[in-house]
Amino acid sequence: MATQQAALLAVVAKVAAVTGIKQAPNYPTEKIGIFPYAAVYPGSGTHAGGTASGSGNYVGERLSLYDIIVEIHIARKDLPHDLQAAYPFADSVPDALLKDPTLSGTVDTIGEIEQMFGALGWGGGGGSDGGDTIGYRFTIHDVKQKVTIA
Repeated sequence: MATQQAALLAVVAKVAAVTGIKQAPNYPTEKIGIFPYAAVYPGSGTHAGGTASGSGNYVGERLSLYDIIVEIHIARKDLPHDLQAAYPFADSVPDALLKDPTLSGTVDTIGEIEQMFGALGWGGGGGSDGGDTIGYRFTIHDVKQKVTIA
């Protein structure tokens, strides 16, 4: 059965393969050590059950629609240089995701990808821990998973 965790890990694999990404851990770390850094984590979503059985438990299928967040962090040190390093990700990250809308077979499909660029932060504080960063936050909307449940 496909899981949300499998979909998240598939997104990590796709983003990690994007030219220029230097670190994309399966699970975001407390501190960022290498830039550009990619963090992938779940967003909001909904789950709908199948037909209710006599015991009140749902049987049949579960339809999940949820968002996956992808953040690309660039260390904020020299703004013109940092912007030059960041801008290519506006195209390369969505392209990597849209090339395979089933995320390696872990989901039925994905919807639109929303983009936001600006100041990001991570782990609190500045310096080498990645607290002061700029970059992109991509929201992959309507990630659809239809799974059989027992």
